[in-house]
Amino acid sequence: MPENTTSALGEDGWKSIAILDDDAKIWTNAVEVNIEGLDPFLLRLVIPMDSAKSIADAIHNIMNEKAPKPSPAAAPSAAMPQVAAPQPSFAGPPPTQSFSPPPHGAQQPAQMVDVHPAEFTPLMPRGAPGIGSSKIDLIADIPVRVTVELGKTRKSISEILGITAGAVIELDKMAGEPVDVLVNGKLIARGEVVVIDENFGVRISEVMNPSRAYSA
Repeated sequence: MPENTTSALGEDGWKSIAILDDDAKIWTNAVEVNIEGLDPFLLRLVIPMDSAKSIADAIHNIMNEKAPKPSPAAAPSAAMPQVAAPQPSFAGPPPTQSFSPPPHGAQQPAQMVDVHPAEFTPLMPRGAPGIGSSKIDLIADIPVRVTVELGKTRKSISEILGITAGAVIELDKMAGEPVDVLVNGKLIARGEVVVIDENFGVRISEVMNPSRAYSA
């Protein structure tokens, strides 16, 4: 590469390399550069022709040095003439093998297949150690939602929209009737409302028979 490659703006216009003559040949190439945060721009490379040829020659020399060289054993030797391999001689045509197809209608022997009955692990008898006596023990610790229903009623949308502070909603139960106790929406008992330390509670008065329980 030349020592001084500074470009300059001369009297006749832009001069690529100031140290070169006006009729000197140069090699140029434009490369698009992308940098995060900046707009893409062109970077123009300008190299004198003799320097570009020197760079090209150096690249060719490096590539030739890295190219794999043929093995001496694989290269044919000029001093030793090529000798044709002797061709094998045959006294006659190769013997042919005769094949006799099976007679028509004859059955081929069936392939042997290993067949045996399946074996299963025997089931553990009821009451074996390690198994709970009641299946309810498997779900006894699952939490459920207990709801006490004071009563129900049906309203239209217009009536719901007309509800204001102080309005009274009449329920379908009479005063003094037992309230319903539901577990996950299923009726299980009835009782009366009591107050326990300033909190409401329910004193159970009737436990529903499973056959009479219904879903709310």
